[in-house]
Amino acid sequence: MKNINAESKQLLQQSQNAPIELRAYVLITTAKLDTLKASLTDPAQLAALEKVEKELEYTLTLAHQNEAMVSGLRGLLVRLVEQYQTANAAYNAGWDARLSDVVAQLTNADADALLKRVKAMDTSEKNLF
Repeated sequence: MKNINAESKQLLQQSQNAPIELRAYVLITTAKLDTLKASLTDPAQLAALEKVEKELEYTLTLAHQNEAMVSGLRGLLVRLVEQYQTANAAYNAGWDARLSDVVAQLTNADADALLKRVKAMDTSEKNLF
């Protein structure tokens, strides 16, 4: 989960670029169809080309619908990352405050003994890995 920010940023960027690339390819294809249409004289070929153009328009409509859905998902992903960051910050703040809370409830002698043991544990845990 530590890479959630990097992975989310990459996914957000990809989801933003994909619809733009798709629209660009559709526009390029439409321009090529227009060029082809200008060179055709056979009515059967023109009819077939018009059918392809209609299918391409339908594809573009579907692409717009998908873009709207992806946009909604991007918003949800941003909210999810923000919630994760908030929960992580709250957990870390609580974790950092735990020792202070325990120590505050002890006598000076007990607090000193506990802090020495915690420091010893922290040192030994670092050596475990």
